[in-house]
Amino acid sequence: MFSDFRYNPNSKQVHDFWKDNFNNLNDFYVNWETKSYELKLASELIYQEFKSAVDTLVSQINVDEEEDESLIYRQSFGSIWMMLCGYSLECLVKGMYFIVNPNDNIRDGKVVVDWKGSGHDLITLMNLYNEIVTEEIRISLNENEISYLRRASENSLWIGKYPLPKKYQNTIPVLQEGEGYAPLGLINVKGDKDIYEEIYKKLQQLFETCYKEKKAEIQKEE
Repeated sequence: MFSDFRYNPNSKQVHDFWKDNFNNLNDFYVNWETKSYELKLASELIYQEFKSAVDTLVSQINVDEEEDESLIYRQSFGSIWMMLCGYSLECLVKGMYFIVNPNDNIRDGKVVVDWKGSGHDLITLMNLYNEIVTEEIRISLNENEISYLRRASENSLWIGKYPLPKKYQNTIPVLQEGEGYAPLGLINVKGDKDIYEEIYKKLQQLFETCYKEKKAEIQKEE
C-alpha cells in the first residue's frame, strides 16, 4: 500500500496527519448511522439461520431422528443475533449523542466521551442522551422495550461472545416484563425481532431529526 521506502509510520508527521483525521470524525455523524445499518443487515442474516434452526428443532421434538449437530449450533446463534442487534442500536444512540453533545467527543486523537459506565449498556446510554436534549427529541420507551434492551445489552456485554461473564451475579435470573423471573439470556424468537425493529425505527427517525437540526444550526452559523 505504501511502497515509498521513505514512509515511516512512527514519524511525527504521519502521526499528526492521522490524529487530525481522527479528530475530524467528530463531524461525520452519518458514520454512526451507516455502521448501525451494517450491523442490522448482519443481524438479519444471523436471524434467518437462527430461526430456521429453532423451527426445525421444535418440529423434531418427540420424533426419533438422528440429532443434527449443525442445527444445535445454529440454534445458539440467538445470542450472536441479539448482540448484533444491541450493537446496531448502540451505534445509533452514540451517534445521536455525538450530534447533540455541545462538547467535542474526540480530542487529541482519542474518544473522550464519558459513557457513565459501560458503553454497551443501552439504557444507560439512552438516559445519558436524554439528559442533554429537549423533550421533543427524547427517547421514550415502554416496559417491553426496556426489558428487551436489558437483555440486548447483556448479550452485547458477554452472552453473545463469551461462555461466561466476569462475575456470577450476571447469571442470576431477574424480573422481566411478561416473563416473571428469567435469565437475561432468554430470547423470544419472534417477539424480540418485532421489538428490535420498533426500537430501531424509532431511533433511526430520531437520529435523522437530530442530524437535520444540527445541519440547520451549522448553516445558520455560516
